[in-house]
Amino acid sequence: MPKIVDIDKKREEIAKKSIDLVLQKGFCNLTVSQVASKAKIAKGSIYNYFNSKEDIIYEIIKVEYSEYDKEVEKNIKKAKTTKDKVLALFQLCISNKQKDIKRRQLYKEFVSICLNQAECSMIDFKKSIRYRYIDWLKNILDEGVKKNEFRTDIVKFADGLFVMAEGVILLADYDATILINCINEIFNIMKINEEE
Repeated sequence: MPKIVDIDKKREEIAKKSIDLVLQKGFCNLTVSQVASKAKIAKGSIYNYFNSKEDIIYEIIKVEYSEYDKEVEKNIKKAKTTKDKVLALFQLCISNKQKDIKRRQLYKEFVSICLNQAECSMIDFKKSIRYRYIDWLKNILDEGVKKNEFRTDIVKFADGLFVMAEGVILLADYDATILINCINEIFNIMKINEEE
């Protein structure tokens, strides 16, 4: 009787085994043969799970974002202030933990693929990340408004903050202080003063 393979689980397993390889080689220099070797399966078998090497990167990003979202949600729940919650949301942009540095590199590879092809599912996934994080940010800021910490129009900054955060990730000369300073300034400007 042939062995039944859970395709989704196998895709995830291959993707996880390929992360360091993608980080070492970069998407352009990555080969399907290298991925197959790293996953310890025959090169032809890779195509039972993935349509292309772009599909491998896509799976890696889906796996990483699923894990990252859980971490962020946990960190937001632990955060005491609105500002700490916003910083927890943008952990990927400001953290110097090795895991987050790797995730930034993977996200750059993913974005470069999205910019160079019209694969709808990948572009839709990238958009879903943006919408999810902007909604998350708006909810955090709205919570600060309800606590009477900020003026109601602070929520209008959510889209711009996300774009800035993504820009910080994608810049070659990465500097998280740009984003942190911007968040501090927005919070200072939008803060409700007791005298008002």
